[in-house]
Amino acid sequence: MTKLAVPHEAASAAAVRHRLAADLAAAGVDAAVRADAELVLTELVTNAVRHAPPLDDNRIAVGWRHTGSALLLWVSDGGSERARPRRHHAAPTETSGRGLAIVEALTDDWGVRSEPDRRTVWAELRAAAAPAERCHASG
Repeated sequence: MTKLAVPHEAASAAAVRHRLAADLAAAGVDAAVRADAELVLTELVTNAVRHAPPLDDNRIAVGWRHTGSALLLWVSDGGSERARPRRHHAAPTETSGRGLAIVEALTDDWGVRSEPDRRTVWAELRAAAAPAERCHASG
């Protein structure tokens, strides 16, 4: 399990994405799953920075856990129940508003857990390790 506290700023999305990519590659997670997970976590971090207040220390909490068959991603901010994240149906001409639609499309499940001073948006993906390369001996 990886837990990070990152600044409540746009640059944190790229830093978190790179760390996730390295961790999942080291764990042998399939490249397509890694790409989906990177995009999902980037969207979650970006949404937290754009639409929610930070936690008390002017940071957001980010984490992930790979169990071998699933990957759980989460981002916690200082949000409240009043500003609950929800999927927006963006018109074709809108230049933003597709983040949670992307999360929904790429994950098996996602949701929001609210506490008095913290909101956590989580997402889960199937994440089996990449198949091992097979060597065939010739005879």
